[in-house]
Amino acid sequence: MDNQKGKGINFEPFVWKIENFSKQNTKNLRSKAFKIGAYKWRILLHPLRKNVDHFSLYLMVADSLPAYGWSRNAHFKLVLVNQIDDSKSVVKETHQKFNGGYLSWGSLFVNLSDFNDSKQGYLVKNTCIIEAHINVEASLQRESSNNKVHVIETSDESSPTTSFGSSETDSSDLTLRELLDLESLGNEELNFVPLLEEACVWHPSLIRSQSKRTARFKSWAFTSLGQVLHILKTCKVKDMNEETNKNLKGLWEELVMASGFDLAWLEPYVESALGMKNHVEKTLQVNKLKERMVALDTKMKKLRGELVDAEVEFEEAKRALDELSKGHIDIDLNADLFQPNPSQMSCGFHSFISLAELNDPNKGFIMNDTCIVGVEFVEMEHQESNGDIYEKFKWKIENFSGLTNQAYHEHFVLAGYPWRINLYPMGIHVVKSLSIYLEAIQTANMSKGWSRDVKFKLIVFDQLNTNRKITKEFDHEFNSKVNDEGSKSFMTLTELHDPNNGYVVKDACIIGVEVFVRKSTHEKQVNQTVNLTTSLGSHQTGHMEVETHSPSRDADDAKLVFALLGRVLYFLNNRKVKDMNEQACKELQDLWDELVKFKYDLTWLEPRVQSALGMKSYVERAMEVEKLKENVVVLKLETQRLEAKLVAAEVNLEVERDLLKEKGFKEMDLDSELGCGSWKP
Repeated sequence: MDNQKGKGINFEPFVWKIENFSKQNTKNLRSKAFKIGAYKWRILLHPLRKNVDHFSLYLMVADSLPAYGWSRNAHFKLVLVNQIDDSKSVVKETHQKFNGGYLSWGSLFVNLSDFNDSKQGYLVKNTCIIEAHINVEASLQRESSNNKVHVIETSDESSPTTSFGSSETDSSDLTLRELLDLESLGNEELNFVPLLEEACVWHPSLIRSQSKRTARFKSWAFTSLGQVLHILKTCKVKDMNEETNKNLKGLWEELVMASGFDLAWLEPYVESALGMKNHVEKTLQVNKLKERMVALDTKMKKLRGELVDAEVEFEEAKRALDELSKGHIDIDLNADLFQPNPSQMSCGFHSFISLAELNDPNKGFIMNDTCIVGVEFVEMEHQESNGDIYEKFKWKIENFSGLTNQAYHEHFVLAGYPWRINLYPMGIHVVKSLSIYLEAIQTANMSKGWSRDVKFKLIVFDQLNTNRKITKEFDHEFNSKVNDEGSKSFMTLTELHDPNNGYVVKDACIIGVEVFVRKSTHEKQVNQTVNLTTSLGSHQTGHMEVETHSPSRDADDAKLVFALLGRVLYFLNNRKVKDMNEQACKELQDLWDELVKFKYDLTWLEPRVQSALGMKSYVERAMEVEKLKENVVVLKLETQRLEAKLVAAEVNLEVERDLLKEKGFKEMDLDSELGCGSWKP
């Protein structure tokens, strides 16, 4: 063992390494005896009994010595080594006098929970290291006596006990454990023992002052002192509230008045702890002020950032508005689409009929030099009423009597979609009835999930009386699962073949269909002109006649044209500029496309229609301009609001800073301990 020097004192070290600590008998654990300065010593661990929550070490005399008449002065250090961070090793240094009454001296080192926590570094891999550094100043002294000398043997196996040769032992030689009956103490009081032992080590007068007191008084005095020391050792600054303050003050006043202890060494600690209550209250106030200042500072930074963003957004919105407003003319969105002027209060057809056809006597338009001209009006009460435009198809079947089972023909196109009529002259699923069905033809233009929402009519024409026909109306959604619809009992065969009815004339029957498609999904339209160019045939010997639009328009065509024209005019005269959204434009475009197919002179109307169709883009732009204007106003208001809030926050921050200056005091960490590290004088 090498000598160590510290503060001019030569220490000789001893290292005690305890392996397999958890398997040791910690109720009676001591080192082997070792020799320093010609004397024997050993290190003793305070028994780790139940309810002991501290790790304490003692240096003990290990020589065989008389019970009295000798003394030994030693300056020593006990060290609990931190194996992770040497700077955190716990060192207890003292100068003590050993004699028959004081065979051991020790102190509390750490809480037991910290010791057992390997992360703290005191017990690593179930091993702890303890060091003793000793300097002996005086030689062993022996006094002769006529009395019998009692020698104390302190072998490795013995427990840490202290014996006396006489009951008249000097009170300075007593220890706390000899003065107090520890067995009579409760669990809470036992926790104070290490603190009291440490205090008694540094202030032996505590034991001397109680040596002649009754056991009950000594128990009260040391228990009360232990409570005070416990508060000072374990409480943190923040714990010194009203209740703790009152408890400490009461204990202290009783100790000062009645205990008989000389507590001048402890008074500064107690007074400091009692003064912490006001300090804690002030600290909490200051901390709240600081928190408010931090919050205000954070709020100001956030407001400044929001203000910068708002100003940038405001400028961008202004630039966008200026750019969009270039060349834009404000029009009242609530204005009517079309107000005809006096020069456009009439309409008609420049080429209604050729003069050759009009004057042809076989045509019957002029009889007895008289021509009759008429007009029919269709009242458009509402845009949607009577607005369904049906497209028509006729099928003339000759040699009708030769049909036995099913008759059909190649497909035709109506409303942009292909169809086929299926005829059952002897009926299907019924007898003695004519069955007629309309079938939706599937094409490559369809995709999965296709459907057609359709209103249609099936007709059998009376060829003797053109004002009479049998019509049945249907409303059906065609799809891949149900692609046909009709009537299995359209009319009885008796009624059909009655020569007076005119449904079958010269062995020919005329079947018609009128179709209006409301909606189609997952399907594209096909070319409508296929009806004009495709040679259509039928099963058996029948043939079809397709109604097409030609310059020699018949009465039905004229009705359809005027119905379409009426709907277009109604649309133009009853819609406002703001109504021209995508759906409205599509509706007008569809009407116009149907109307121009009839090849009438519509040059007088076309500019109005095109102007209305062009309103969609204008409306969109106008709405975008209005939206930008609103956005600019909102952003301007938001910028002003943020500026006001920023000014208010800056004022509040200055107020808080001034208030904090007025509260000026020395800061202290509320989580720190009260500062009573040692009772050393």
